[in-house]
Amino acid sequence: MPNFATIIEFQTFREVTFYTVKIDGDNKSLGSQFIESNKSHKHIEILRTWISNIGNKRGANVDLFRNEREADALPPPIEITMKACKLRWYCLRMSRSTVILFSGGEKTKGINNAQDCPIVGPHFELANKLSYAIWEAFDNEEFGFDQRDRLNQKEIRIEF
Repeated sequence: MPNFATIIEFQTFREVTFYTVKIDGDNKSLGSQFIESNKSHKHIEILRTWISNIGNKRGANVDLFRNEREADALPPPIEITMKACKLRWYCLRMSRSTVILFSGGEKTKGINNAQDCPIVGPHFELANKLSYAIWEAFDNEEFGFDQRDRLNQKEIRIEF
């Protein structure tokens, strides 16, 4: 049985619009769930700072994201951030001005691969599944980008 989700706007900045996904049957979007479940985490401010920095100043340049198979993750690699951050926020960088945020959590120390982590593994797998479905919908011309390189529809429904 297929699952469905809707891509919706999450937060807009000068250089980047961040979108998120609301899965049918859920009360909140994945981005809102991530913020809510990690609001007390000591590293949440690192991610908020990077969202603002990418959104207002840098743009969604590929080197600011961790490649996670089909998906990506924030924060940027430590070589760029110069700060350790245990949180991973899975996302899809579609263009320099479009990023779709999913969910994530704290990666367990000592586990190298996200998919092997009991905390972030399910978020990693879902992010990759959604990323694949989003690119497939894009390739099938179900949506595109506007003149500012942002999504050309307010809400986009996908099957995953």
